[in-house]
Amino acid sequence: MTLTPDDIRQARAIALDGIDRTKAIIQAVAEASGIPAKTITSQRRNIATSRARHLVMFIANREGIADTSIALALGVDRSTVAKGVASEAERRCCWRGIR
Repeated sequence: MTLTPDDIRQARAIALDGIDRTKAIIQAVAEASGIPAKTITSQRRNIATSRARHLVMFIANREGIADTSIALALGVDRSTVAKGVASEAERRCCWRGIR
């Protein structure tokens, strides 16, 4: 089985859509948090930056964006996205006293 040039274009468009949507979420979180988008996508590990990054991961995941696309937009790997989503979900659960 081989992909046609149109198949390849469609596949790339799917990935780019998720990356672009994630970048829009990064920008929205940056504006709301006051943490620059460049810092959110950096490898900084302070608490505020990590929480903002996890929030981006959580929102993007909730919006149905594939972990791979989220990872590409943030410059991390898929397992980091999964951990970030789980961390934010756990924070939300505990903050609401649902535990």
